[in-house]
Amino acid sequence: MIDSHPPLAHLKRQIEALSPSLGDGHRGRVSLGLSALDARLGGGIAKGAVHEVLPCTTEDGASAAAFALMLAARISGPVGKILWIATDAQLRRGG
Repeated sequence: MIDSHPPLAHLKRQIEALSPSLGDGHRGRVSLGLSALDARLGGGIAKGAVHEVLPCTTEDGASAAAFALMLAARISGPVGKILWIATDAQLRRGG
């Protein structure tokens, strides 16, 4: 897979370097409830990983953010932690 943004690729490498210290509780995959999509993702969406969600157009930004939030909630579970990264433009644009 081609990384969409070089800084994101750098961040992924940094997180992967830290991954041995995360422990088994942060490993594995979470089913999205769609068998075809889960299969394409290797068994579901990975826990303890960086995921990037981008809108097709700027007008779709709020929908993409809501989708990303729901994914994050599903992956992290009731006690998990989420790191949310967004640009200034993404935070200021109305949806």
